[in-house]
Amino acid sequence: MTISNLAIGTVSMALLAAAIGAIPATAQTPTELETIRVIAPSITYRKEHQSGSALPPSLVAEKSALVKFDDLDLTLPGDQRVLHERIAATAQKLCEELTQQMPTGSPSTLACTDQTIEGTQAQVRQAVDLHSRRR
Repeated sequence: MTISNLAIGTVSMALLAAAIGAIPATAQTPTELETIRVIAPSITYRKEHQSGSALPPSLVAEKSALVKFDDLDLTLPGDQRVLHERIAATAQKLCEELTQQMPTGSPSTLACTDQTIEGTQAQVRQAVDLHSRRR
């Protein structure tokens, strides 16, 4: 791995963490607690200088969508699986749209999907906890 690739990877992860963590689960209102916000980021970089140093991102984009679960009982493992499937499908769709919009963007569709799903897990835990306390 070259130094420029390492720098790009470090910047990518920092920007992805910022984009994914932009909506804290505790900031959601009660009506928002019936949805999970799925945020998919993408970054496109300018070409490197001849010196090999990486330039800052030239374009950062994201897509987001809400996944509803008001029809699910999150105290049931089967309904929790349904929610995870909905999140995964939404994440994949958003990441594929970003890849079409920014073909040279980073991360790849697969990595974007994985990171996007991971970015929803605090919200999912909060929703499951809330449903468990309601019983």
